[in-house]
Amino acid sequence: MPAPKKQRFLFGDDSDAAGRASNESPASQSESDRKSIGPSEQKQPFTLADLKGKTVYVVDAPSLIYQVFHAIGEMTSPQGQPVNAVYGFTRDVMAMLEGGDADFLLCAFDAPGPTFRHELYAEYKADRAAMPDDLRPQMPLIRRVLDHLRVPALELPGFEADDLLATVAEVCQQTGAKCLLLSGDKDCRQLIDDSTFVFNVRKQQIYDAKALQADWGIAPEQVVDFQALVGDKIDNVPGVPLIGPKIAGELLREFGDLESVLANVDKIKGAKRKENLTNYKQQALLSRDLVRLDRHAPIEIDWEGAQIADFDYAAALKTFVELGFHGFAEKVRQLSPEIGPAPETETTAVETKEGRRELLDALRSQEEFAFALLPLDPVDRFAPPLGIAFCWEEGRASYVPLSEADCPADKFLQAVCGIESATMIGHNLKAAWLSFSALGVAAPKSAFDT
Repeated sequence: MPAPKKQRFLFGDDSDAAGRASNESPASQSESDRKSIGPSEQKQPFTLADLKGKTVYVVDAPSLIYQVFHAIGEMTSPQGQPVNAVYGFTRDVMAMLEGGDADFLLCAFDAPGPTFRHELYAEYKADRAAMPDDLRPQMPLIRRVLDHLRVPALELPGFEADDLLATVAEVCQQTGAKCLLLSGDKDCRQLIDDSTFVFNVRKQQIYDAKALQADWGIAPEQVVDFQALVGDKIDNVPGVPLIGPKIAGELLREFGDLESVLANVDKIKGAKRKENLTNYKQQALLSRDLVRLDRHAPIEIDWEGAQIADFDYAAALKTFVELGFHGFAEKVRQLSPEIGPAPETETTAVETKEGRRELLDALRSQEEFAFALLPLDPVDRFAPPLGIAFCWEEGRASYVPLSEADCPADKFLQAVCGIESATMIGHNLKAAWLSFSALGVAAPKSAFDT
């Protein structure tokens, strides 16, 4: 199923955003119908009846955080703290705010401590590795970003994030809202129905009952029984030995549900399979209890706060600058009339040997500095640059023309990239490194891509 069409330009309508708007759904709105989120749009008093006909996005935060943490390489803030997960999570949440048809957005987290599933089975998730050291300090930063964006965070002791997704989905089903679950956890497939779908924000794809049928050959109401038979090694859900996805699908298509499978063991082919279904009957029933999500978790949902509208521009800007997220910071400046765009920058051309020497000394004294290349050929990424600009303080920049006769690009760029005491900040660094590599210049040890 195609992704929902972009309705809002939370951070303004630029060419990149317009390009992403090409994924249209049958119910997509015309260009003139699009709404823009900004200071003029205020949240309205909310009642549950207001959910009817609306679209709710609910994020499985642990799932998304781990995805971006492993997908994005090492990234540090100007202070040296790891921020790759914060960056990736912020990027995806902003994409949800500006790129979809969401009227409400919520993020669900796992609460610390055991859950009701551990009371059922002490070995539940017993083999899960501890949170990576580089990820742990990023969790409070992610919660801070959500607070600035005014996206409510759901968390309930004794329950998992998936249970909170299930609870939100149940409310949506009861009130006539459409619910999109942003999760990579296959447990959420049991929640799929005519109004609830799993959404992959990165691929911009909706996963529905038809997609489930193509993958597992079963209906959404059979997912819990399917997982009870197969088990889950990652969560240490035991299942039934020798029953894999293929066999589980066949059994459910033939008998309908787990009770019927267990009641008709004598009709099932394979002596060992029959033996295991008989001997591990209680284990299968336990597994079903472990994988079934609780659709009625006793949590108070801040629906009024979940309405997509204004956010705390000043706080978001401060945090984005602190973390080195300069692209996000500029988007906030563009959106907020109170903050406004960054001040004009006075650029000084550095065209003498002495000037370049002083510039390099100044760069070495910085903890970080931004740079931008003036390309010789915008199409040929391996072409040497015509010049390079630097900035490390607001409102002032230096530009160095590069020429074979006066300032060879390879020698000067090698000197710049050899500065190990500072982090080089740039946009689309992959393209910059391709240009550098064509000159035989190695990328710097510390860099940040906006």
